[in-house]
Amino acid sequence: MIQRLPVTFRMEALADLQTIYLIVFERSENEAVAGGFVQRIIARCRRIGDAPTRAPSR
Repeated sequence: MIQRLPVTFRMEALADLQTIYLIVFERSENEAVAGGFVQRIIARCRRIGDAPTRAPSR
């Protein structure tokens, strides 16, 4: 079984994600595009918790 480590977001990171959302929304004028962009970032960050199992043992 894969052991997944928990990933938490600092307040600064959450503020950055909000800023990214606003910038993408301003450029695209589309909430779905901006929201999807930020959700993909969050999903990728959450996969960092899998990192210990992805690298070969040394």
